[in-house]
Amino acid sequence: MKNVLIALMVSCILSCKTAPPKNKTTVAPDTVVKSAVPKKAHSPTEQRAQMEFVNYNDDGDYFLLFARKADSTYSFIYNDEDRSLNRGDLIEVKWKKGIIEIAGDGDAPADADITTTVTKVSDGAVSKFRNSYGKQIKYIRPESESYSTSYLDKIYKVVEYYLANTKVPLLQQIIDKKEALSYSVEQQTKNSREYTMIGISTTNEHNVNTVQWLYFDGEHEILYEYDLPKDELVLFR
Repeated sequence: MKNVLIALMVSCILSCKTAPPKNKTTVAPDTVVKSAVPKKAHSPTEQRAQMEFVNYNDDGDYFLLFARKADSTYSFIYNDEDRSLNRGDLIEVKWKKGIIEIAGDGDAPADADITTTVTKVSDGAVSKFRNSYGKQIKYIRPESESYSTSYLDKIYKVVEYYLANTKVPLLQQIIDKKEALSYSVEQQTKNSREYTMIGISTTNEHNVNTVQWLYFDGEHEILYEYDLPKDELVLFR
């Protein structure tokens, strides 16, 4: 009888032990699991707003689009190949929140606004200027300066933007009459800061007459009109 009781106790102990779970993966304590950082939006909520287009920037690891709303400028990750917008065009931007990797910082993740669609709503001042003026603005190349093609493209767009929005009566008359315009560029230091000085001129067969001088801060992309009588730089918006 004693032997029977012992046998029953052993059987009970064995049958009552919890069986190990099936299909369970064991991860060692020193194993590091890295999740992939998505290159597009992960938020299901799409946002939208009408804004004024400022410019594109394709110089970094991510293509960017800049736009203004009221007094604030916003940047978006923009992977569309279209580059047809001109500064000042009214656009509708739709975007979602996402995450990008910051190159050179250990591929650290960073929040970003990523466009889903960008639609032009109406022409801005530059687009209207191109359609109405219909001429190329001639660039007068200086002998002593050497500028990259990309920087010259930027300066041309700065000149276009200025002419499209200028309040100088003489320039407005020249544009209305579709007379030829040209511009020159050179580096100048003023108030201990270096600028690209732009001279906007009328041209004919005999001479070049400079109508307006501009100073462009390339580092901060700020444009100034030069007030000759006061020898002052006046912020141009």
